[in-house]
Amino acid sequence: MPHQARFGADPNRAFLGGGQIALEEFVERVAFVESKKEPGDAIVTVGLATFPYKHFYKVNWETVKTLEALNAIRTQSKRTWLLYTIPPVLQSVYPEIMASISRDFNVVKQFHGTLGEGTIFVCRSDNPPRSAGEN
Repeated sequence: MPHQARFGADPNRAFLGGGQIALEEFVERVAFVESKKEPGDAIVTVGLATFPYKHFYKVNWETVKTLEALNAIRTQSKRTWLLYTIPPVLQSVYPEIMASISRDFNVVKQFHGTLGEGTIFVCRSDNPPRSAGEN
């Protein structure tokens, strides 16, 4: 069954994949990333981190579903900020993106959530993607 976010009895909490995340936590994360962004930077989300930012906060951040899309954004950007959550899910659904995150990005901040592995990882790459054959 796909992970979905929904509101329960408390309008200040969202339920994502069976866990709860306080909506003020998302506000804090948006404010953090936006405060660190510089001209020419891109901000992207991938996997389960996409839904709350796109649908609740309607931030103008890119969503990536392929390594090619991520690399295209990185090529056009000074720096690339990337937010993701629940690494085992990301690894199983987007293994190439997870490999790129591990290789090319640094974790800048972790926001721990109430969902078991629901930490939001805020990562940044200061370099364009490597061309084929580079190590």
